[in-house]
Amino acid sequence: MLAACVVGVLAGTAPVGGQSTNPPGAPTGVEGVPGDSLIVVSWTAPSSLGDGTFGGYDVQYKLSSASSWTDAGASGDGTTHTITGLTAESSYDVRVRAKNTHGNSAWATDTGVWVLPLPAPPTGVTSTPGDTQLTLAWTATPDGARTNVGTADHIAGYDVQYKTADAPNAAATTTGDESTGWVALTQVAANASPLGATITGLSNDVVHMVRVAAVNEAGARGRWTMPH
Repeated sequence: MLAACVVGVLAGTAPVGGQSTNPPGAPTGVEGVPGDSLIVVSWTAPSSLGDGTFGGYDVQYKLSSASSWTDAGASGDGTTHTITGLTAESSYDVRVRAKNTHGNSAWATDTGVWVLPLPAPPTGVTSTPGDTQLTLAWTATPDGARTNVGTADHIAGYDVQYKTADAPNAAATTTGDESTGWVALTQVAANASPLGATITGLSNDVVHMVRVAAVNEAGARGRWTMPH
């Protein structure tokens, strides 16, 4: 009489067939963009999430001069996280890693992100209409004069946006959000001469609104000029 034979995996042995238990790959393109006492961290998801159940991301930050990291409380599987309550005129490092039920990826880091007061908006914005276009000009925002931050508070360029006056949120305030309906131009360099921009491809006999904001070398965008 033959004894019954149970086919299975003994405790503590590797699964038959070499089932993999890989953690995810590391995120790429980690970038910290400073704001008013905050840093918005963004990244690209790893090309491989591994074999386990994906658990999202850990985000940490520290002063560049410090050795210990602080968890930023990120949750979910989104690829941006905002770190608030930071000290102005300070340099921070940020890092991100992916995780699943089998472990964590390596950290991906962005260093030397300066948190500075936001640039003032440019002044004297004018718009001159033409045939299917608007020509804009403005007076430059002065560079910051802080000597302890290198050139981080110098003006790198200007963001320009436009929309039709009847587009959604046409009465948008000067806050730095991307209100619905605004269309962005390529950033204008701070050393452009003359300092301004031309918006083309517009419909004649339609009222358009424009706004401009300065961006410093640290990547922080200041407040928008009032739409006009």
